[in-house]
Amino acid sequence: MFKIFFKNSTVILFIAVLFFSCKTDIKKINELDIKHLPSQKAKNITILRTDSTIIKAEIFAPEVEHFFSLKNPYTNFPKGLEATSYKKYPVIETSLSCQKAKHLINEQLWIVENKVVVINDIGYKLETELLYWDEEKRSIYTEKDVRITTENEIIWGKGLTADQDFKDYEIIEPVGSIYIDE
Repeated sequence: MFKIFFKNSTVILFIAVLFFSCKTDIKKINELDIKHLPSQKAKNITILRTDSTIIKAEIFAPEVEHFFSLKNPYTNFPKGLEATSYKKYPVIETSLSCQKAKHLINEQLWIVENKVVVINDIGYKLETELLYWDEEKRSIYTEKDVRITTENEIIWGKGLTADQDFKDYEIIEPVGSIYIDE
């Protein structure tokens, strides 16, 4: 009987120590603003955009956070993304990579940042640190420095507007170009 009492006492003592050692600060819990936490979070995702079962675009992201409960909902890509649009799958029209991105859902606006690279099917390559894509206007733009590499030249400048396929573009403040002799 002493053994049973001793075992039960040990268990009760262990539970009591555990109970009293846990500190719950209700004030800290109440201060948490859950509106600023993601509604959904996922890792290593691939998003396919289709039209009548035809793949039009593909996005791969190592991490995605959806913030749907806010007044202005958005999707955050804190570790960047790689996006590809297709002329007719699997023929690539444009590819984009960046280290950080955000999609403002109501505004239909994408903001891509940090080592942004856009390459289109005619060989133009755009490099910048910040780029906006307006889905409704079907255009891309930036106020930051840009570097465009084509088959024959490298062009630098500040600011750019272009169609979303990056085939027709205008550099706001061109700095210069280097012609490449092949």
